[in-house]
Amino acid sequence: MSDSVGNVSAASTSPSPTRGASAIDEVVGAAVIAAVVATALVGVATVSCGMVLGAVVVVTESTARRKSLASSDWLDRNSMLVPHNW
Repeated sequence: MSDSVGNVSAASTSPSPTRGASAIDEVVGAAVIAAVVATALVGVATVSCGMVLGAVVVVTESTARRKSLASSDWLDRNSMLVPHNW
């Protein structure tokens, strides 16, 4: 549809109201959205687990280092009790 000047009216270019996304398009769109959400959740879980494991390693190492230093201090303090010529 055009007027006398040749301009096309908006009614002729708009899609028909019965035309829309097919069921397959909707399923594919939902699957893509689900995949993106699942990927984001896996990423968050991975980062969280990494942070927890990192904290466990730091605590374990600092505890082991503290125990090691404590035992070496004890040995240094008590080394005079053991004759060095054994």
